[in-house]
Amino acid sequence: MTSEICAKLTKEIETLKTGESKRQILSDARKVIREAGDGAVYKNLFVSDADGIDLILDCFDSDDAKTRKNAALLIDDIRRLKALPDFMSEHVRDRLFNAYLSEETCFVRSDILKALSSFDCAPFRERLKERLEEIRTPDENDPNLVHIRSERRELEKILEPGEEADGRPLFKGFDGRPYEMILLCDREYRDAAAKITGHGARPVPMGVRVSCGDYSIIEKCRLWKDALFMIPRKKDVVLDEKAVFHLAENTGIMRLIDRMSGSDGSDSYRFRLEIEGSSPVNGTLVKRIAAALEESSKGRLLNIAGNYQFTIVLRKKENRFIPYIRTRNEWDKRFDYRINTEPTSMTGVSAACFVETVRPFLRKDAQIIDPFCGVGTLLIERDKAVSARDIYGTDIYGHAIAGGRENADRADVRINFINRDFFDFRHDYLFDEIITEMPDMYNRTIDEKNEFMKRFFESADRITIDGAVIMILTGEDSLIKKYIRLTDGFHMEKSFAFQNGRMIYVIGKK
Repeated sequence: MTSEICAKLTKEIETLKTGESKRQILSDARKVIREAGDGAVYKNLFVSDADGIDLILDCFDSDDAKTRKNAALLIDDIRRLKALPDFMSEHVRDRLFNAYLSEETCFVRSDILKALSSFDCAPFRERLKERLEEIRTPDENDPNLVHIRSERRELEKILEPGEEADGRPLFKGFDGRPYEMILLCDREYRDAAAKITGHGARPVPMGVRVSCGDYSIIEKCRLWKDALFMIPRKKDVVLDEKAVFHLAENTGIMRLIDRMSGSDGSDSYRFRLEIEGSSPVNGTLVKRIAAALEESSKGRLLNIAGNYQFTIVLRKKENRFIPYIRTRNEWDKRFDYRINTEPTSMTGVSAACFVETVRPFLRKDAQIIDPFCGVGTLLIERDKAVSARDIYGTDIYGHAIAGGRENADRADVRINFINRDFFDFRHDYLFDEIITEMPDMYNRTIDEKNEFMKRFFESADRITIDGAVIMILTGEDSLIKKYIRLTDGFHMEKSFAFQNGRMIYVIGKK
């Protein structure tokens, strides 16, 4: 099959010698590649057929722009599939560069650059830089604006060191001077988050607004999921659907970014753009605003997908936009202890929110247990909220137990992890508190669910003192209520709606 595919491709390319229908022949050759799927079949295909590559390169001399475009795309395909032998790389690269310099049709240039980008372009760097500066700020009324912007993006990919930029975080950390920030959190936790944060923090629709110049101010609040830095706007400027295209001129975004990165104002940055709002956002609008931002920043902001340092977030409210910056949050160390996780693990923020929900029922210096502890996140967050005396966690998965021990050591929380089924667990002393997220029972039969819940309540009754409190996160509402009724001495204290349609049940023991 491999030889047949390669023969088919080489045959298509050979027909270029006829000089007829070159555009279609190049397109058909690309179709052969797409249909084959597995690129490995083409590896080093042209080692003994350099003439075939030259036949494609000669198509750049065609008077037909789409033929030249298809030639560039086919060369890119061949290079990507490693079908081009190393000894031809420099020859092909030089032909591509010369084709780019002589190309006068806008929509072809970006495709030639795309093919050129996989080669070492160091010898052409200065000339490519000159071209980039020429098209950095195109005329907004230019009929070829879309194609010019596409050419610019390809030039930026070639000239900017992607791996280096990707590894360089934007935010270097707090320096004592305040940043205006929004800490994003769920509606039911905004008041608590503002109170815990202090320092003038106040609830707002997205979470909590705070003026922060020291990480310790926001570190102590474990309820926020993400942080947005507010971009200052010029006085009396309303970012409506027209003004937003001039974001760099109408806001202090460049000063803010330079400050966050510790730059002297000469660095360039890679960003992505998001528009958030109650109604769907047109993707074309996002691209147009991003392109305008690149141009108005004089090339210091580069919108390159998949290789960005931060996100510019535009929240649309009615006909105006409010701008923010979202960083990659390497600076947020609240949950750094979680070096080990499982696919079913609760996130640090979710565990903190669970604990905050049941805070009124937590007892200082209690002896507590999580019967299905996993890697220990819930127990760690429980102890950080209200310190416990003795903490135990059981789980049948040894890998999770091992990971939990390491997590707890990093969090400086002493937890006794036991690799055992909770239903078989025995202990010399009774527990004051059970706190747990029950396993997902979605795929279990009703009989299996009943058996599980029956055994849980029997075990919970056996290992807890009178007056104990049991806090359970689960989606099994009817079964929880059923076994509270069937278990002597247990009663429902309170229930709370939680994430993803689940509930937290606080159960008291007489």
